This record gives sequence, C-alpha cells and structure tokens, in this order.
Amino acid sequence: MIGRIAMACVLAAVGCKGDPPNVERQLPNLHPTPGVTVPAGLRIPVDVPGQPARVIDRAFLDGTSPDFKDGDRTAWRLDRLLGLQPGDEVVAETAAGVRIGFPVTADRIPVLLLNRRGEVGVLSVAPDDPFPRFHGAGGRRGRPPGDVPHASDVTRIAVKPAAR
Repeated sequence: MIGRIAMACVLAAVGCKGDPPNVERQLPNLHPTPGVTVPAGLRIPVDVPGQPARVIDRAFLDGTSPDFKDGDRTAWRLDRLLGLQPGDEVVAETAAGVRIGFPVTADRIPVLLLNRRGEVGVLSVAPDDPFPRFHGAGGRRGRPPGDVPHASDVTRIAVKPAAR
C-alpha cells in the first residue's frame, strides 16, 4: 500500500510542470551609480515672449552651475535661467501632452530637476528647503501626500509673464 502511494507521489511530481514563467515580470530599478549626468539627448525648447528662442540641453546645463544639489538630486532655478520675476508662470509640457503651470512666488520657485535616475523634470520648491526630508516623516500612513505637482519627461517649457 505504501509503495502505491509513493509511486503515485512520484508520478504526480513528474507530471507537474508548474506554472509557465512570467516573462513580463521585471526587476525593480536598481539604485544608480554615483555621478549621474544630464542625459546626452536632452533638448527642451523654451518659449519666452519677446526673447529669441532658446533650448535647454546638456551643453547649457553642464555650463551652468546648479542652484541646489545633494547626493541624489541637482536643480537649476528656472527664474534665474530664464530671467523670471515673481508673478510669472512656467508652463511645462510633458511627452504625453499634459501642461502643468508653476507660478514664481516668494515662497515657491520652479526648478529644472535632475534626479538620481538621470530623469529631468520641472517642479516647484521652497528656496530655503529645496529637497525636504521625505522618508521617515509622518509615519507609515500619517504623512499627507505632497501638494506640489511635478512634471516628468518635459518636452517644452513656455513662460507666461505676469501683467505689469
């Protein structure tokens, strides 16, 4: 009797092939190596009324010192790069065609951000704390979501001057 049970187990084990492998499963993005640089193919046209057309590209950013930098991120103030005044608005357009406005105020300024993965985007930061602490703040679910939008994969920037 035990021999028949053992034989049945062996036959069942041989007959089971298991589930087919999940070819769509992907590894998580691994932490990048130090020394992230501006992507070589970066090209963001900038439209500023009354000024000649300009482009933000790798050569431009490599030749311009960043305003904010920490171990993972580098940011350039768009008000400094584009000569903006309080009340002006930066409108970033993404590859998906979404447009997000970032007003220039005394307490929030739009920046061009290069993150640790080499991605360039636009977001609004506080000049006195451009990279606020995130992890460990507020507990597991006690931290409110961020209230500041950001634009990733930016393909165009337009400036809307304030009425003066």
